Amino acid sequence: MKRLILFICIVFFGLTVSSFKIPFNSKAESFKNIVLFYIENSKGTDNNSLSTLTLEKLKTEVKKNIYGSTTKFLFYWSNDTKYEIATKTESSIKIINQLNTKNSSTPNVWLDKYQIRNLLFEKEFVLKGTITINFFVTDNFIEEHVLKQEPSILMGMLPNELAFVTGIEENKVIVNVFYSNAYNRFSGESLVAINNFKNSSNVIYNYIEIK
Repeated sequence: MKRLILFICIVFFGLTVSSFKIPFNSKAESFKNIVLFYIENSKGTDNNSLSTLTLEKLKTEVKKNIYGSTTKFLFYWSNDTKYEIATKTESSIKIINQLNTKNSSTPNVWLDKYQIRNLLFEKEFVLKGTITINFFVTDNFIEEHVLKQEPSILMGMLPNELAFVTGIEENKVIVNVFYSNAYNRFSGESLVAINNFKNSSNVIYNYIEIK
C-alpha cells in the first residue's frame, strides 16, 4: 500500500511541477537566494501550539539576515484558506507578534504547498544561488503530517519541487525544521522520515529542537 501511495505521489509530482518549470527569459528578474518561512501554529488534539520560546526563536531567525533585493523572501503562516503572508522582515514580525493569541486551523498541507508555489512563481525569475526553507511547526504537525506520510507532502516533496522548478541542484536546498518535542513522543533520529523518497534526495536537512 505504501509503495502504491509513493508511486501516485511521484506521478503527481511529475505532472504538477512540469507546468511550473520556469522558462528561460533573459529579461527575468534575478535572485541570489530564496528564503521561505513556513509557520504552523495549530493547537491540535493536545492543545499544544507553538511555545513562547519557539516564537522568540522564530523572530530571531527572521531578523537574522537582512533580506535585500537579491533575496526572494516569503513568510507563510498556515491557516487553511485564511493564511497570511509577508514579503518583508517588518511585516513578518507583525504576524509573529500575534501568534501568542492567534492559532492556525488544522493544516491543509496540499493547499499550503500549492499556495506557496504560486506565490513564489507568480512572476518569472532566475535563481543563481540557494533555497532555504525554515519550518516552524507544532509537535502535532510532525506526528500527523510528517511521520505518518511517505513522502511528507510539505517537508519532503516541496523542497524537491522548488529545486526542479528553479533548475538548481538539490544540494543547494537547505531545510531547517524547528520543533519542540514537548512530550518526548518522537526522537530526533525519527525525523529523517521527512526526507523525500526514503532519503534518496540530496536536499540538506537540519533538525533543531527548541528547549
